[in-house]
Amino acid sequence: MTTGIGQRLLKIRGDASQQAFARRIGVNKNTVGGYEREERKPDAEVLRRLIELGFNANWIVTGQGPMRFQEPGDARTKPFEEDCGKAHSAVIRVPAYDVPSPEIRKEEGGKEEVERIPIMKSWLRRESHENPNSLFALRVRGEAMAPTLNEHDIVVAKRGIDSPAIRDGLYVVKMGDGLTVKRVQRLPNYIIKVSSDNADYKPFLVYLREAPEDLEFLGPVVWIGRRV
Repeated sequence: MTTGIGQRLLKIRGDASQQAFARRIGVNKNTVGGYEREERKPDAEVLRRLIELGFNANWIVTGQGPMRFQEPGDARTKPFEEDCGKAHSAVIRVPAYDVPSPEIRKEEGGKEEVERIPIMKSWLRRESHENPNSLFALRVRGEAMAPTLNEHDIVVAKRGIDSPAIRDGLYVVKMGDGLTVKRVQRLPNYIIKVSSDNADYKPFLVYLREAPEDLEFLGPVVWIGRRV
């Protein structure tokens, strides 16, 4: 009989209680019960937490591959309660910045790293073709980009894009001491229109030849992760 995601999560939980397991993956006990009864599926944030615990997201979703990421030469299956923090070579951890724009202490050029987001290298090769070292992540704050982006969504962007190379799309923008995500549109005469997807927020124009020093386009968004 083919097992579903719920049965695989039950296997991960092992002898731990639903309450203990729920705390580890950032949900409540009833949600865990829903997973195990196949009434609902884990969202991207839960999968991220499971990856951080050393479990293989591909196995969780499809049943294919190993249950855990193992260090080379290590064939042991560790119980759920053990610390399994070492990253497998199949995962790249992208630095993430948690910026309650616009007020943030001016550290590391106006950015404050708070965590690292695990991204599968296979996805990078297949979907984005980006150099992992050029990527950074940002947790979304506020509702300026709703409904495209909501509070606590995660975006991954590619750093190091010069202003002349800016194209239409979502960009992480440094404004003063804060980081935010905006939709940019390139117009004639070296003009960039910067707007929010929430119509309550007014757009503005940036003249690249006269751009203010406290505004910088850090890079285009290449991936979005969110709760469902």
